Amino acid sequence: MQHITIRMIAFLLLCGFTFADDAPKPPAAEPVVTEIGQRRTPCYGTCPVYAVTIKRDGTFKYHGTEFVNHKGDWTGHLADSEFQRLAKLVLAADFANLKEKYSETITDHATVYTRVDIDGKSKVVEDYAHAGPEALRALEDAILSAIDHATWDNPKK
Repeated sequence: MQHITIRMIAFLLLCGFTFADDAPKPPAAEPVVTEIGQRRTPCYGTCPVYAVTIKRDGTFKYHGTEFVNHKGDWTGHLADSEFQRLAKLVLAADFANLKEKYSETITDHATVYTRVDIDGKSKVVEDYAHAGPEALRALEDAILSAIDHATWDNPKK
């Protein structure tokens, strides 16, 4: 009886039948980025010092301190597609799997803290002196560029 079972399994495999564990699985849903934040610290030179939080709808809250065009507390919004562009950079950088800290052994450089909320989970990556991977640097620069080209509301008092 055992011999027949082995023959039957071999026949099924030769005919292209698969077992349930080998059945195709539905594609995983793409992660949903709901918020992106960034904080830049001072350096020895003229590094911009600010903090910004950008929501999925493109609205943002901003606090600028030094070497920025907008000092103090501001709000504003990005162009309609800009948050989605940033979210794609987050996914391209595989942000969820980045280390929590990148650092060079040099002094007097800025640190960039990038925070991303993906599928209800928040992660912060610290990048001192641009020691992180190139994809992280591209995201950091894109966030800075996005707020530089945003529509700004009146400063909050």
